[in-house]
Amino acid sequence: MEATQELTRSQRAAEERMARNGHLRSHRNFREALEKGNIGRTKIGIQLAKNATDGVAKILREKLEGSPRGGRPVLTVTRERELIEAIGEDRVAWVALQAVIHICAPDRRPNAPHLQKVVMEIASALEDEYRLDQARKEDYPGYVKLIQRVKRARTSVRERWIREGLSLAKEGPTPARIPAKTKTALGQYILTILLTDTDLLTTFRGERPKKKHMARPVLVTLSEHAVEWMHQAADRLGDLFPVLTPCLQTPKDWDGPHSGGYYTPELSRCFIIRGEEAADFLDPEDSAEVYDSINLLQRVPYEVSPLAWDIYSYSFEKDMQLGGMALREKHPLPPRPTDEYGNPMPDGHPSWKDYRVQARGVHRANADKWSKVIVYSRIYNIARDHKGHPIYFPQRLDWRGRCYPMPQYLQPQGCDAAKGLLRFAEGKPIETEEQADWLRIHLANTWGNDKVPFRERIEWVAQNEDWIREVAKDPLGCRKWEDADEPWQFLTAVEDYERLMKQGLGALGHAIVGMDGSCNGLQVYSLLSRHREEGLATNCVPCDTPQDIYQEVANEAALELSMMEDERYREVGREWLADLGGEVPRALAKRPVMTTPYGCTFGTIIRYVDEWRFENPKATRWPAFAPQASIAMAKALTKAIENVVHGAFECMEWLRQVANLFSDSNLEVGWVTPVGFPVRQTYYRMDSHTINTHFRGRHTHYTYFRDAEDKEILRRKQADALPPNFVHSLDAAAMMRTVLYASRAGVTNLSMVHDSYGTTAAEAPVLARELRNAWHDVFAANPLEDFRDQVLQLLPQGTEIPDLPARGDLDLKELHQSKYFFA
Repeated sequence: MEATQELTRSQRAAEERMARNGHLRSHRNFREALEKGNIGRTKIGIQLAKNATDGVAKILREKLEGSPRGGRPVLTVTRERELIEAIGEDRVAWVALQAVIHICAPDRRPNAPHLQKVVMEIASALEDEYRLDQARKEDYPGYVKLIQRVKRARTSVRERWIREGLSLAKEGPTPARIPAKTKTALGQYILTILLTDTDLLTTFRGERPKKKHMARPVLVTLSEHAVEWMHQAADRLGDLFPVLTPCLQTPKDWDGPHSGGYYTPELSRCFIIRGEEAADFLDPEDSAEVYDSINLLQRVPYEVSPLAWDIYSYSFEKDMQLGGMALREKHPLPPRPTDEYGNPMPDGHPSWKDYRVQARGVHRANADKWSKVIVYSRIYNIARDHKGHPIYFPQRLDWRGRCYPMPQYLQPQGCDAAKGLLRFAEGKPIETEEQADWLRIHLANTWGNDKVPFRERIEWVAQNEDWIREVAKDPLGCRKWEDADEPWQFLTAVEDYERLMKQGLGALGHAIVGMDGSCNGLQVYSLLSRHREEGLATNCVPCDTPQDIYQEVANEAALELSMMEDERYREVGREWLADLGGEVPRALAKRPVMTTPYGCTFGTIIRYVDEWRFENPKATRWPAFAPQASIAMAKALTKAIENVVHGAFECMEWLRQVANLFSDSNLEVGWVTPVGFPVRQTYYRMDSHTINTHFRGRHTHYTYFRDAEDKEILRRKQADALPPNFVHSLDAAAMMRTVLYASRAGVTNLSMVHDSYGTTAAEAPVLARELRNAWHDVFAANPLEDFRDQVLQLLPQGTEIPDLPARGDLDLKELHQSKYFFA
């Protein structure tokens, strides 16, 4: 299909609406914050405070040390000087600015706060900061409990809880309050600086009071300059974050790093790579394969699946929980504790503690559910507006070459509901049994029956054909589809299968039939190291049944637990096996194995073990906090992974050594992938200016880069990041070449997710063949040797690079016969 590069009226209107909605959203959030009086808690208010903090802190330091203009410190009250020095000028500036921006929000006229109220707001915030500081330094018994409680609280009650927690403490002496006179003088001093030495605040006279002897009050508000900056910031946020939705016509081809995807000036500011500096390196002549593949992907027309949309919209509008959708109705809070007569229990009664624990759990569940509700509602709105006609997804890249759709929520790389609502607009007739079998395999895969041979997946569909066809006819009456691992994708495939069974061969297939790699990061390392055992474990060599590396590592971990070398953990290992019935669950091994190619550390594996124990509290004998148990299991898993994929560890260690050579010369690591994509890994030390405050129970951090002449490579970060980034760049190259090979072979429908490729059932046999050809060609050129030759040109002359890891005897030609490589 040739790309239409002329902008249609409907596409222009859609893009203008996307840009306008971004501005409307930004200004709506800004306006709501103004109305609620919490502008200081928004991104805009916080950024305004950050911008002014350094300047105000500098003024404070000058005045405390002796202003060049006055020759002596302006602040002469010893107690106030001590307070500022105890808190720190940076923190004083930050806390005062946050308090002022919060209380002096614009658009409050004529209800702006009195001068004295602003003074006390600043003083109270600084007093809270000082007292919490003292509580921490003096090991105040209730400090940790108070901070934990405040962190979980709503923003609007944090200040009150802090003050109540310090004033009404029952454990030991409370940190002393600041004398009222000193406190007032401190607030007046800080406000005077903000009024006279900055352009942040302004004062004006309020209306004359009814009592004639009273003077007109002095009111404080943010200056016109600050208000204008806030409105401009809201505009900038709207420019940066438009509400991107699918295109109604073929997106504009990328013909350079700065032009492609969307058409109108409002949305054409995007670069092909996130970051202008990185995009400038992507020359169309040197990276022709990159441009061709990304343009082919964004020319593919999709549409909203009619069957999936009917069920999704019904479920959403009726607020039903079909297919795992989140209900909009919130979980009710537990009843407050009462006595036998229905009277509220007094404060301090033990029943209140249980109530708070239960209520906290309900609030947390509602917050988690509401984030899902937002995603499902936005998917609903976009699908509703775009159903009934073809839609397209403009693509862009990250700095490693990975491809992503630019629209949000409803897109081919979204959640199961988003993927399930989409299908290819141009269906292809299923003309052979091989093509029909790929649809059956996809049905079994989305159901969750994806660890067995293809023949068993096909047989599973045949054995369950009656209810599968019943689902296609009446998904609301036969709701067994909800039991699938990926119910919405299963539902869309069911529609195609019913059509095939009804019409026979020749029926059109629209569903996206996916083929997933087997732990794709380790597949990349297996092809780099050519170790046959690892290639077998990751399905890179032919095998009668699909190999499951997660289960293999779990089995190996069980052996490691049974013979722990470290005496401290030997008994713990036996207890693990006793609790787990002598086997390590596959789910416990999956995340550590999956993330190993991407820089998973021993500490990360401990966290994964902790999370598994939290999700399965009855599986083991240990309580929630049992570090020795988690460390023992993490040691067993680490050793098991090394045993199963030792070639991957050798490659990762070699890459880390190369990264250290670059760090020794303070250089960035750079390389060009097999498809001509230039990668530059830049991890510089940041000149971080950190302010840790207790303001509203939050710690605040902000950083900025050093000047160019002081740039310094982060040695550890560069070494840890190179292995995963190198792997990502290679799987991105293999994906791009797959797109090109499949397209040349006649495949027009392609839906690509880094390690999962999709097309119609009719085109699936061709895609399966061509992806193996593409991966073979990418790795036959030996990317590790090519990388070594490239970095030798970047390192100082005479630098010696360690020898490449020893290669095994895996023959890459075997990829062509490995039917479970992508399955």
